[in-house]
Amino acid sequence: MLVNITPFRKLPHDARNLIIYYALAEPGIIGMVIFNAYLLLTGYSVLEVGAIITFASFLTSLFLPLLGYLSDRKINAKYLIMTSESLIGVSFLIYGLATGPVMILAGRLIFSTAMLFTFASSVYEKELYPANNLEEVYIWHWLIPTAAGIASYLAALIYFSLFPNVWAMRVYYIIFGFAGIFYVAYVYFKLPNLPVYRERKKIKLNKKLVPVALAFIFANFSAFFIYGLPFDNIIINYFGSSVAVIVFLGLIGSIIMFGASYLKTRIPKKTWKHIPVIAMGSMGTLASAIFLAPLYIHGNLLFIIYMALYIAHLFFWPLWHMSFKPALLANVPSHSRGTVFSSIMMLNRLANIPLALIAGVFAALFGAFSTAILSAIFAFSTVAIIVRVSK
Repeated sequence: MLVNITPFRKLPHDARNLIIYYALAEPGIIGMVIFNAYLLLTGYSVLEVGAIITFASFLTSLFLPLLGYLSDRKINAKYLIMTSESLIGVSFLIYGLATGPVMILAGRLIFSTAMLFTFASSVYEKELYPANNLEEVYIWHWLIPTAAGIASYLAALIYFSLFPNVWAMRVYYIIFGFAGIFYVAYVYFKLPNLPVYRERKKIKLNKKLVPVALAFIFANFSAFFIYGLPFDNIIINYFGSSVAVIVFLGLIGSIIMFGASYLKTRIPKKTWKHIPVIAMGSMGTLASAIFLAPLYIHGNLLFIIYMALYIAHLFFWPLWHMSFKPALLANVPSHSRGTVFSSIMMLNRLANIPLALIAGVFAALFGAFSTAILSAIFAFSTVAIIVRVSK
């Protein structure tokens, strides 16, 4: 019983529907999780996978400020999310039907385009989540979707354990490509129209937003060099495991994230302000341990140690996110929320462009675990920013 926070049923109706939307999207997120493994198992090298992701991101990154401006002045953000879901569905269908690198690249370009519209989720959160208890709402924002994630990863684990081959991954992509129709329908019928601010207003931002946004971006960089391509490369190429192991870790991760979300409800609220530093500092320490582990440990024991460190890292990520995202939302004025969130995403995305290639180069030249030191550097830099701002 979550007695320390507002019950879910007492949240505003539209806020509940948005959180449910995130929960319903969990089965489709698995398609994003297995993409790198799909290419690695198809025969692409880690360097080639990084190059594909980087190239696609580069070609689709420069439209974000325009989209943010339009969401503030012209376009209901609902249609941006519907566009995103439609494009994700198309990209999944292309992945499932791909016969060569040209189709893979085309699918990734469409997927990267879809990701341009995801800032609209933050616009919705700014409008629908009650400002007077954002931190409590963000606990539900993690609890319910991660519970759905547990069920989704469990089903996927059974599926990929029974059918551990590339064709099973193709079938998955085709099924959830068509599922995009359902997600579009849910957004259209269940999420409200959002206001647009047609009158011109000068954007006045709290000065605290700049370091807050920088901390948000650095934290995402830190996560990038632990999760995604670096993780998939370690599992597939270093340890020689199957996609089922990646899905299993996704299941464990969802359970851990659910537990972390629940834990915050048991922590006294007066200590919540310290969670971002504790969480990110712990993530930096764990990333350092991942980097050092293969220097001293080998064989099956290394696999066990790496799994333990990776799972521990997953525990702190939701604690960071649900404690830090409210600070970001609180410093953004409503009339410019699309412009601001899209600009932050643009900076994050532009800086992210070389990250996949850097991860591929580091893994190819210095070993699969080498990217973890980059994660540690960005994590401790994030802590330094937060400490400086808090002073």
